[in-house]
Amino acid sequence: NELGLHEEEKLALSVGELSYDKNHILMLEALRKESGLNYKYAICGEGTSREKYEKFIKENDLQDKVMLLGHRNDISELLRIADLFVFPSTFEGLPVALMEAIASKVMVVCSASRGNTDLVKDNRCLFDYRSVDELIAAIHNVENLSEEERATILEENYVRLLPREKSRIIEDMLKIYQEAERGDLQ
Repeated sequence: NELGLHEEEKLALSVGELSYDKNHILMLEALRKESGLNYKYAICGEGTSREKYEKFIKENDLQDKVMLLGHRNDISELLRIADLFVFPSTFEGLPVALMEAIASKVMVVCSASRGNTDLVKDNRCLFDYRSVDELIAAIHNVENLSEEERATILEENYVRLLPREKSRIIEDMLKIYQEAERGDLQ
């Protein structure tokens, strides 16, 4: 209700600062170019490109399709209602927002940038961060998946998170043990 979505509308969600590197402008260009993308697009984040995005949205009459939500503390709730997570970044180190989407079992399309491709391997979900046409194709690819194909991709992406989670736990425990040995723990 807060986002003004109707039950039949689909939500595409992106999380990340409004900047060149996060490249949300690619999805805005896709919505402008392809009238068949029937999504409301919500971007969670703030940044130096906000005015540029606002101008692009207004000039291309996308006000009814795009929401710049700013900084949010309810990302997990937004992921629960999202139909698609779009992650068009130019590069990534550790793609935390993508990891959160995958952990929430949301279908994702993402740029084929290092970091992203560590988690998402299915080429139907990947696109070149410079190509609007590839992004549009990836979205249509995902829309045309059977339920079985979709479930397989969601599970495969999720399983790739598990070693990362385990290694993080091991690192955290190692720090605790080291602190205990030094007497830093109370």
